[in-house]
Amino acid sequence: VANSDYVQTEDLLARHSITSPVDGMIVAVEKKLGEWVEPGTEVYRIVRTDTLRIEGLIPVNTDDGNLIGRSVSVELLRGDRSQMFVGKVVFVSPDANPVNSLVRVYIEVENPERKLRPGLQVRAEISAEEPNQEASQP
Repeated sequence: VANSDYVQTEDLLARHSITSPVDGMIVAVEKKLGEWVEPGTEVYRIVRTDTLRIEGLIPVNTDDGNLIGRSVSVELLRGDRSQMFVGKVVFVSPDANPVNSLVRVYIEVENPERKLRPGLQVRAEISAEEPNQEASQP
């Protein structure tokens, strides 16, 4: 009987627990304690800070089709000093803006010391060297 009660309590607790697929910091609470929520409803807004995604635009003529995986040097400007970080291109949009001929690019940067913050402006330079294709194949 005690084991059955234990299993039932664990099941009840699991149905009332909230877990996140990423490590991060809660920056907004959307629902209050005791409010009814449906599954999938946003309860908290979590910002991941250990890996950041930088979104930028590049001219369409600089996209040679091999940008994904290239190394990127990222410079954070703060007043009279700057800090450098290393990232890599993880996404290049297949469509270009017809008005200004720019293509959206996503760059991921590891941020273990949490020196970068979401919302800061940075300068990024994509390496001209293509990623090593042989190393990425099994």
